[in-house]
Amino acid sequence: MSDPDRQKVMEVWNTEENTSARYGKGFHWVESPQVLAYIQRRMSGNPAVSWGQHFIDHYLQKKKGQYVGLSLGCGTGVFEMDLQKQGLFRRLDAFDIADAAIAQARASAAQQKLSINFQISDINALQIEPEAYDVIVANSSLHHLSNLEHVVSEIHRGLRPGGFVAICEYVGPSQFQYPPEQIRIINELLALLPEKYRKSVTKAGQLKPDVHPLTVDYMNQNDPSEAIRSAEIIPLLKRRFAVAEDHTFGGTVLHMLLQDIAGNFPPEDAIGDSLVKYLIYIEDLLLRHRVLASDFSYMVFEKQNYGRQILQKLIGHSLV
Repeated sequence: MSDPDRQKVMEVWNTEENTSARYGKGFHWVESPQVLAYIQRRMSGNPAVSWGQHFIDHYLQKKKGQYVGLSLGCGTGVFEMDLQKQGLFRRLDAFDIADAAIAQARASAAQQKLSINFQISDINALQIEPEAYDVIVANSSLHHLSNLEHVVSEIHRGLRPGGFVAICEYVGPSQFQYPPEQIRIINELLALLPEKYRKSVTKAGQLKPDVHPLTVDYMNQNDPSEAIRSAEIIPLLKRRFAVAEDHTFGGTVLHMLLQDIAGNFPPEDAIGDSLVKYLIYIEDLLLRHRVLASDFSYMVFEKQNYGRQILQKLIGHSLV
């Protein structure tokens, strides 16, 4: 990433990582409680259990309080503080490029008396000590990285054998260059909605227009990091790690369809509730029949001890 692009990314995320400015208005698809229940069911098997809690319950109980962890792209640290409140880590480091977001994270952690090492860091230039961590997590951050080969290599180098990498990521088409069929389906479903449910939540008096893919030039001018190599994340991780869990959670239709109208379908509105559940069913149907691929995934990867595996095969039994 060039210096001007790096500066632009810092400016974008210093502004946008103020969660009170980005969420709570019914703009984002995950602000719909019905959608949140749907994606959590796909991620954890339970509509009330987040991917983070699922990861904690299944992977971070054996040595609770002893883990050394790293979070890549922590923003204002909300996720990391939730982790640390459960007493999982002996040490938890958290990196982000946005200095204002890190300052906000440090202040929040200090107020809550939580020990987290928040650091300003360009993750594209990540450097990790060999086998320094038991756990590395990336919550919606890897899709902002252009230097993926280097980052994946550093994650592998910095993780201890038997350690885990957990990601919850947009892994769809890079720079949101969606295929025409996906856009056509989104717009046909949008056209079926009554006007009441197409009203923009951010632009008073306007209806949500048809969805059109943003141009690469537009993406580069506004945030050159956004989904820059998102479609390559999973293949690169699979080259270095074994897959422990793989949970796609859609977003192929709902992400762009519900953008700027998600707040129009409160559960207490019987018609709106039925409509959004219908849209969820349509997306799930398209994914199950492989008409479209999922754009979002929660995955857990393990760094295997290959030397130990070879030794086990040679001596013919497990090593305790």
